[in-house]
Amino acid sequence: EDCFYTHFFVGLKAGAQSTGPFPGRSDAEFVDRCRRLLLDEIRLQQPTLLLTLGQEILLFMAQLEPLHAWSGDRSLRALDMHRTALLPSVQFKDCPPPTTVVALTHPSYWPRNVINRRYGLLERDSAERALLSDGVRCSGYAAPTASERQA
Repeated sequence: EDCFYTHFFVGLKAGAQSTGPFPGRSDAEFVDRCRRLLLDEIRLQQPTLLLTLGQEILLFMAQLEPLHAWSGDRSLRALDMHRTALLPSVQFKDCPPPTTVVALTHPSYWPRNVINRRYGLLERDSAERALLSDGVRCSGYAAPTASERQA
């Protein structure tokens, strides 16, 4: 109940490979429908923390008004260099609480891509863990205690 998981692109990818560029990304109408669906989900869920996974999605997320800071940055390395991998207090339209947005490495590409991550003076997996930790802190999220979960 504390987490909602979704995808920017809705649908299935043909073939055995479930990772990599989604074929629908070249269809502007399809991309627009997916963007509108994601914004509807954000408005309904009102997240305090939004984690993006992977580089493939950066271009499409940058097209969302409050994430224009990502425009032109097509890699996590570029976000790290511009210090925009963590965006606290992003305000999505019609979503009252501000949302902290963090760009993370996609788990399926993690070993080969996390080596390029930089955050402050940290590198690699230490940088990514610190990004996530700071994102959680900025969002104000506090995990429920064991007794709260049982109630």
